[in-house]
Amino acid sequence: ILDANYVAPANIMQTLIPHMLQHNGGHFIAFSCQSTQRHDPFMGAFTAAKSALESLIQTDANEYGGADKTILFNALRVASIKTDFTVNSKPNGDVESYITTDDLSEMVMEIVKSKQSANRNGSIMNAFKYSKTFFTDGSLMRVKSASNEPDFNAWKSGTMAKTGYPAL
Repeated sequence: ILDANYVAPANIMQTLIPHMLQHNGGHFIAFSCQSTQRHDPFMGAFTAAKSALESLIQTDANEYGGADKTILFNALRVASIKTDFTVNSKPNGDVESYITTDDLSEMVMEIVKSKQSANRNGSIMNAFKYSKTFFTDGSLMRVKSASNEPDFNAWKSGTMAKTGYPAL
């Protein structure tokens, strides 16, 4: 998990930075996950890898993206992407809040084309939609199915209240 979600993007960035500097710039856009803010259960390694990636984006933005340098760094923080796989693997998921691949592509192009990109260097931007069940069924169904605790609803309500999300 760490290799795919942090080490590989970091290696790609470190390989391409010298070439971008020689050719007057470029723009890295990494994909992170909303779990870096929510700390979802059973996602520790993935969340740690994405948190490291966000930190690298912000650090490299400071190192290579200053006024005299031309490489820009951003990340899009994504929740579930609407694909056949995610829809089928999360049958009770909040499908209406899943972002589509077309939506994500449009966001990337808007960031790359924007005249404001230099002002947003190092920004981590949320790229997901909310709905009335965003913080409930969509992400916590895997906890419910993985839990053998008889009082899961009480546990879930307590957890949601502690994290600042609405209790169910």
